[in-house]
Order: sequence, then C-alpha cells, then structure tokens
Amino acid sequence: MTAEFNVGPLGYDVTQTFQDSVDDTDPSDVYGFSLSEAQPLNLSLTGITENTDVDVRLYRDINGNGQIDYDVDQAVASSIRGSNQDDFINLDSLDAGQYLADVYQYAGDSPYTLSLSTTNPSNLLPTEVNVGSLTDTQTFFGSVNSTNTADTYRFSLDSASALNLSLTGLSQDADVRLIQDSNNNGVIDDSDVIESSVRASNFDESINLSSLGQGDYFAQVYQYSGDTDYTLSLSATNPSNLLPTEVNVGSLTDTQTFFGSVNSTNTADTYRFSLDGASALNLSLTGLSQDADVRLIQDSNNNGVIDDIDVIESSVRASNFDESINLSSLGQGDYFAQVYQYSGDTDYTLSLSTTNPSNLLPTEVNVGSLTGTQTFFGSVNSTDTADTYRFSLDSASALNLSLTGLSQDADVRLIQDSNNNGVIDDSDVIESSVLPSNLDESINLSSLAQGDYFAQVYQFSGDTDYTLSLSTTNPSNLLPTEVNVGSLTGTQTFFGSVNGTDTADTYRFSLDSASALNLSLTGLSQDADVRLIQDSNNNGVIDDSDVIESSVLPSNFDESINLSSLGQGDYFAQVYQFSGDTDYTLSLSATNSNDLLVNEVDIGSVTGPQVFRDSVGSTDTSDLYRFSVDFDSPLNITAKGLSSTASVRFIQDVNSNGLVESGEFFSPTAREGVIAANLSSLSTNNLSPGTFYVQVSDTDNSNYSLGISTSGPSDLLVPENDLGTLDNGARNFSDSVSSFDTSDLYNFSLSESRSFTASISGLSSDADLRLIQDLDSNDIIDSTDLIIDSTFGGTTTDTVNSLLDAGNYFVQVYQFSGDTSYNLGLTVS
Repeated sequence: MTAEFNVGPLGYDVTQTFQDSVDDTDPSDVYGFSLSEAQPLNLSLTGITENTDVDVRLYRDINGNGQIDYDVDQAVASSIRGSNQDDFINLDSLDAGQYLADVYQYAGDSPYTLSLSTTNPSNLLPTEVNVGSLTDTQTFFGSVNSTNTADTYRFSLDSASALNLSLTGLSQDADVRLIQDSNNNGVIDDSDVIESSVRASNFDESINLSSLGQGDYFAQVYQYSGDTDYTLSLSATNPSNLLPTEVNVGSLTDTQTFFGSVNSTNTADTYRFSLDGASALNLSLTGLSQDADVRLIQDSNNNGVIDDIDVIESSVRASNFDESINLSSLGQGDYFAQVYQYSGDTDYTLSLSTTNPSNLLPTEVNVGSLTGTQTFFGSVNSTDTADTYRFSLDSASALNLSLTGLSQDADVRLIQDSNNNGVIDDSDVIESSVLPSNLDESINLSSLAQGDYFAQVYQFSGDTDYTLSLSTTNPSNLLPTEVNVGSLTGTQTFFGSVNGTDTADTYRFSLDSASALNLSLTGLSQDADVRLIQDSNNNGVIDDSDVIESSVLPSNFDESINLSSLGQGDYFAQVYQFSGDTDYTLSLSATNSNDLLVNEVDIGSVTGPQVFRDSVGSTDTSDLYRFSVDFDSPLNITAKGLSSTASVRFIQDVNSNGLVESGEFFSPTAREGVIAANLSSLSTNNLSPGTFYVQVSDTDNSNYSLGISTSGPSDLLVPENDLGTLDNGARNFSDSVSSFDTSDLYNFSLSESRSFTASISGLSSDADLRLIQDLDSNDIIDSTDLIIDSTFGGTTTDTVNSLLDAGNYFVQVYQFSGDTSYNLGLTVS
C-alpha cells in the first residue's frame, strides 16, 4: 500500500493536520513522514461520522520504499477503538527513520481529521473519554506510559460553576492540565491551556477554580517520567470535594506550620496527616486578608472524595477572621485539613498540633485595645477545646482576668506571642489559673507592659459555658469567687497573699439573715487594703454602687470593717495590693442582727402598764424594746396581731456585751390556740431589779401591739383564749397558773343582754377571778374596766355573777400565791 500523502520530515515540536475521507472506493489513506532524530510522536484521528468506524496504524518503513510491506515493515502502534470514537497514538520516543500512518475504513464511509505532532506532552485533543455534562463527581482510572503518554477527558459545563480536578494514586511523575479548544482545531494552542498542575515526583496533582464558564473542556493527564496508574476525579462543587494530597505532612507528632494561598485559580489546598495514636488535634488558619475557611476530614471509604460523613469539623467564620478547630480527642488514622477560598484571594498560615491544651494562637475574638472592662460569653467542649481572645494595651497597666460561670473544669492562661509564630512556646505563657473542678479562675497582675496579648480559655474536663472578663483597673474590679466561704454563721479565718502577680483575692460569702458583720485584715508586712462588695446587678464587675465599705489605712496597718447590720444576701470581701508584696490573715464574722442589742426603743423604768403598736416584716424584721425594773416585781408581756412565724423574746444581757447569747433570753411557750389566734404572752411573778429587753421579730408583715407591765395580777389584755359569741348554756375549761404564767385570759362576746356566771374550783393554791370589759380598747385593765372580782383566800371556790349587756368581755384567772391547776366554769342564761 503506497503512501498517498508525503508529509515529509517532522521536526521537533511540529504539528501537521490533514483532512480526507475513506469509503468503499477508497478504503485507506497512507501518510508518509520521516524523523531525523528520536522524538515523541502524537497522532489523533478525529471527526469520524456517527455510525461509522475508522482506525489508524503506524508502521516503520524499514526499506524506505514509501509503501506498506506487511512482511517487511515494523508495526509500531495502532488505535482501533470501536464505533466513531476518536483514535490516538502517543509515544514518548520514536527512533529516527521513515514512517507510514495508515488511516483505514473499518465500517462505513466517513471523513476524518488526522493530526501528527512531535510535542511533549501531546498537544492533540482526541476525545479519549467523553465524560459528558459534569453535574456531579466523576472518577476515572487509567495509566500513562511510554506507549500511551497522554489521556484526554472531554467534559462540558451546562452553566458557569466551580471546577475541581485531582490526579492521585501515582507511582511515577504524571501531570495534568485543563484545556478549552477555543478555535476547535483539535490542537492545544498556548492560549487553550487554562490551568496546569505539574508537581514533582509522584505527588498528587490538583486544579481548583472558583468559576469556569459554560462550555466544553478537556482534562489531559500526561506522563512526565516513568509509567504509572492514576485516578482522575472531576467535580463542580464549591468548596472542592476532592482529596488530593497536596501537602503530605506525615505523622503529626509536634507542631507543624505551613504557608500557602487560595485564590480563584487555586480555591483549595489539602494537607494529609496521620495520628499514630488517639490524641488531641488543634488547627489554626491565620494571616488571612480575605475570607478563607478550613475543615477537618477523614476519607472513611478511601474514595478520594469528601462525602458528607467524612467532614469531622469545620471552621467557617466570616470575613478574614482567623479560623480554628480544637478537638479533645481524635482517633488513630489518616486525616486531611482542607483550606479553601470563600471569597477573595488570600495568603494564609496553617498550623497543626496535638498538644492539650492547644498551643496555637488564632485570634478567635479580637478585643482590640483594652481600655475598660470587657465581658465575653462562650463555651469549651470536646469539639471546641479552646477559645483565644486577643487584646492590646496601649500603655503599661494593671491586668485583671476572671473566668466564671463554669459547670465543669476549665482553665485560663495569659500569653504574649514573643516571636509572633502563632504558637504558644513555653516562654510565651505569662500567667495561668488552673484551679480544680468548676471553681472560678482569675489572673491579677499589677503591671503589664504595652503590647499585644492573648487570653486562652481551655477545657480541662467536661463541657462548660463560661464568662470571661478582662479589665485594667487597679485594684481589680472583677468578682471571681476565688474562695467560696458559703453561709457565714460564725467566725472564719483565711490566710493568703497579694503581690505583683496576684494583686487581689476575692472571698464570697452569704448571710442567711440580717447580721452584724466584722472583717479584719491583719498580719501585713506591706500595704494591702480590703473592701466589702455586693454585686447588685450580678454582672461579675464591681460597679461604683457595689462597694458597701472599704478600709484603706496606710502602710501595713491592720484594716477592718464593722457594720452593725447587713441584710440577707450574697457578698464579697476583696483583699487587694496597694504597694509591695505581703501575706495576710483575713477574718470574717457574722452575728445575726436579732442577736444584737442595738437600735432599741428605750422605755425607761416600767411602773405601770404600757402598750406599743408597730409593725415588723420583710424590710424591718425586728423591733427591740429596752426597759428597767427598779424592785422585785411581776412581769407581764403580751403581743398580739403577729403571724404564725413571729417570735417574742424576753432578754437580759447578763454579761453586758451587747449580744444575745445562750441563756440570756426566754421565749414563751405557745399555749393551745395561741398561734392560731395570732398572739403570744409571757407572765412571771418573780423578776429582780435590772435592765431587760423585749424583742418582737417576724419576716411576714405584721401589725402588732406589745404590752408590758409589772403589776400582779397582769393588767394587760390579750385574747389568749377566744371563746367567740356565747349563747345560753354552760362551758368548762381546765388550765393552770404559776410563777411563769401568772394569769390566763378568756375573751368572749354576748350578742344581747344575759346573766353571766364564772367560777374557778379544784384549786391547790390561792387563785382569784375577775370579769373585765376593755371600755377604751387600750389593751390595759384600767380601774373602770373591772366589772367584778372574787378574791376568796386559800383554795376556796371563787365565783362572779353579773347581768351583762351585749358586748366584748374578758374573764381573767390569776395567781395569788403558789402554783395551781384550776377548773373554770362559765354559764350564760
């Protein structure tokens, strides 16, 4: 078969294209060419009509006669793909000599285009694999070698989209390029190459574009050196869902830092690393000028594609904010960190470590210049083990930090990145607070130089919300609970120190009821002060109105705060450095306000009955009355109108220390019906001269009347036994009178005039009886109030009879001498 077309010599990097046809009358075209030296050879046969088949064979013309002698000439290569698929031959080197390319009909009549070139890599664009419309992720497996130096994949985009391409699984060096045949000449012109990936050795290759217009494209995989299989993946997702190993970190055993960039022609970078055992994992993405994000991936099915379940954690903060991922535990295995463009072009710094806590310093919160008090709310947990706050000081100042609101154990440290490497080196940690459990953490420094700093909150155990506060006040205006005293019921003593790296200590305590408070700060070698605080708005900051009292004596003088009454609630005692470093002893004591003999109403000497009307309740829980008795006498105290929670105490300050102590008070025992009737009473027959107190207390709001007298029998009226309205008939009651309960009162009413009889019997000592009407309602038995009495001596029965009008009355049974039980009979007719 003689060469119909004499191409002539093919020089290096030359392309020749021919168009013709084959049919039944001309089933074969032979093209003769020569090579003057060994060169690559690329051949493509394209443009074949549908439903026909045209193939191509390459021969070396051994005898140089310009025709194919099948028994003499060497068959070099052939392409016999079925149907009208493009055919191709790509050889890495063809020796110098004469060659014949035979294009021949296999089935049907068809035009064709034959291209020959000597470029490396091939510059021809046969459609070796027709991907079609790229709507999801497509993966292909192939190989390039010395007899097949390039594979070309044709695909189309139905609309503008991202484009991602990965070439993985290489054992030798192969590269890839993205092409659009803009003039449809089947040849890769210089302007047709959109992007290439030409990494050395057998490194994975990748192309990631943010946007590629609608149209037809080619991905060409080509040999650079050696023979290799490959996996080619194509997708149009944003961000890229492909996992080439662009940087192979290897085993992550210490901190690794990488510098890169993402932009519209390189939208994603992928870092592969392995963990030899379960460990923490910290990742920071910093140095951004535009918005880039990062995600941590494990390719669970090893398909080279990021499936939904493969994404372990992502950081997708807005703008150019630093990104971070901090995990408490990640299992042994292989992982990928993918940095990807969100918007704009940016350089970046990616750091990876396995330290716990994280030793990376992304700016997760940029506080800026710290000039006042700043408070932040956050949380740390197993998928976010650390939060980092960056702030600056414009000049040297104090620095206060508190970490509160913890439900589990979290700690905090203050850092200055002295070498600006984004990593916490040992020398970068200025101060740490690492108290156990969920105790509040705090750092208080007397002076911190101008510069940039970080506060890192990190998980120690468990998941917890937190409140972080930063300030530059001196003394500290923050209120962490450094020592939780709890309910302060007696005297508590604490030992501590304040110095340049711990300028303040804060003690939290509560008062269960209004109390006197005494605080002392002693044992000082330098000047330290103390203040008492109530955080009225619970913001964890000492506002001006929160300071109840301060003690700020100069030098190392002892400090003290003494308050006669402090309401129920929560309080803080803050010890703080003024100058120098010093140990200290802090003592706190609380005395219930009801046990303080202060702010009394001074009645003076009681010579006749007196009644006082007032109220007690939630805002004024106690009233105190002081009086004196000049000679041995009875004592009668009555209080009515009180709620069931009220108490009445009779007090004598035996040791004159102003405190109500054990053995110095007496509370009357409630008689049957007393509490229900909202009243209380006490009577005694043998009070020696002295000074005494009566205290009425109640937390419920009560309007009361208090009666005090030293007469015998008692001339105070309190309805101890309310009999209600009496109708015709008889009633009987039994009780007793004694030296500590000298009289009993029975009050009743009549709705109309009645004959009334009262008698007491069954006496063992002398008791008497009288009938009373409180005409002026002053709760005192005046001379005009006595209707009738019976004062027979001894144990004789006493009886009173009277015709009474409708109204309210009292019967009083009272002791004359000795203690006795009695039976009281009342008859109405």
